[in-house]
Amino acid sequence: MPVNVSGLLLEAAYLMAVGMLVVFLFLGALIGAMTLVAWLNRQFPEAAVPLHNSKQAAAPSTPALSSGIIAAITAAVHQHRNK
Repeated sequence: MPVNVSGLLLEAAYLMAVGMLVVFLFLGALIGAMTLVAWLNRQFPEAAVPLHNSKQAAAPSTPALSSGIIAAITAAVHQHRNK
């Protein structure tokens, strides 16, 4: 069975050209979309949101631990580390 090498090479070149064109068009559209978004961001900037609230932070809802509980936790940690 004879193989037409020149025909296969032409078909391969055609597929390569189509693939490269599709990638080129996609990347061009991506760059265009990014440029458009950057332009829109410059034209319509968002209002600056303050990072810190001017109000004082609320006190934590959990009550403070008593000194007896703190002493028990400290003793347990000390005993665990000395094993």
